Amino acid sequence: MRGMELLSIAAQAQLNYTYYSAPPMPPVPPVENLYFCNVTVTYTHPGWDDTITVLTLLPLEGRWDGRFMGNGGGGLIAGGHSSLQFSVMPGLESGFSVSTTDGGHTDRLDYTKLYDINWALSSEGNINWPLLVDFAHLALHDMAVIAINWASFLFANIYPGFVMDTLKTYPPPCEIDAMTRAAIATCDLLDGVEDGIISYPGKCQFDPRGLVGAPFECDGDQKIFSAEAAEVVAACWDGPRSKDGEFQWFGFGYDANLTQPLIGPASTTLDAHDEWDELVHACTSEFSSIIGTSDPDLSEFRNAGGKMLNWHGTADQAIPYNGSVSYYDRVLEKDPNAREFYRLFLAPGADHTTHVGIVPSFEHTLGVIVNWVENNVAPDTLSAKGLDGLGRQSERPLCAYPRVQHYVGGDPTVPEAFTCV
Repeated sequence: MRGMELLSIAAQAQLNYTYYSAPPMPPVPPVENLYFCNVTVTYTHPGWDDTITVLTLLPLEGRWDGRFMGNGGGGLIAGGHSSLQFSVMPGLESGFSVSTTDGGHTDRLDYTKLYDINWALSSEGNINWPLLVDFAHLALHDMAVIAINWASFLFANIYPGFVMDTLKTYPPPCEIDAMTRAAIATCDLLDGVEDGIISYPGKCQFDPRGLVGAPFECDGDQKIFSAEAAEVVAACWDGPRSKDGEFQWFGFGYDANLTQPLIGPASTTLDAHDEWDELVHACTSEFSSIIGTSDPDLSEFRNAGGKMLNWHGTADQAIPYNGSVSYYDRVLEKDPNAREFYRLFLAPGADHTTHVGIVPSFEHTLGVIVNWVENNVAPDTLSAKGLDGLGRQSERPLCAYPRVQHYVGGDPTVPEAFTCV
């Protein structure tokens, strides 16, 4: 391996293996009857003082279908063991050989460390550039992993906290949640049916400042919406702005859970807007060349015969969905025929974890992308299942952007009740 020094390699057969999910992951049915060879390779880049572990599972007993799947992780965890339940084991069960890398730092799934950046520091305030390069792209090598607009959404996550510090106000979660519910109630019927979901986010216009002075219930007590809380929520929805009011990045969807611990918009301790603008400039100028992946030119990917399927929940409370929309629009500006190899699907009401909302299953999307690559059958919809905003088990189609779901009548929990317009 050019540029690498092998530290160790181990292979172990696993016969009739059963995979069980472990906390903090949500419980899912076990993946049973797996036969595979577990190959673990550990290596380093000489002079970089890094150690990277790659886990590859190879199907045995004639179960390999000739396909390979590369797997990523979540937050600032590159992959490794954190991706086992998300995609590695389901992919193995489907007949793929699967591989994942820890990106050069700890790969154990710990939700308290999804945004822990200490591994990328050589000392306080000093970037460990080799480890950051490992995480950003080098360790992934040729695995099909794309994370769009990293440099932008990282600072966008802490903007609401900056606004709270600037205003010296910290609204209780119940007040912020009440404003979210008010927005959903206002825009729910845009698609023709009341289901607790905003299916037309682009047409939803709601200003939380209009709620100031109105009553709401908080833990059984009557409260009054404050102007300060309205400004905080407006900042979450509008997205980061410079001192002069210039656009810096997109805000979160009206139905995003803004108060969810760990994933929801975080807090910071900047004291002035000048410091904020300096932080934004640092994020985009210093790190875009390493972790930025917003280049809309996908010509090499297209020429290699690649197909890309991207779906994004409009209630994502970690990564604003409009970042995906903006990137897709820029790709189409660069290549008006990009829909032939790249399609975006928005999932109304779905959050970042995919545990909330009506979402496509991993197995379904995997089958769709395989059919597209191997049989040239491009998807116009994705089948999605889950609980709607009223808690009803539902199934409906996700529409290829820019089309959206629209209710046509009948039982709103069945897919026939919706069409794409």
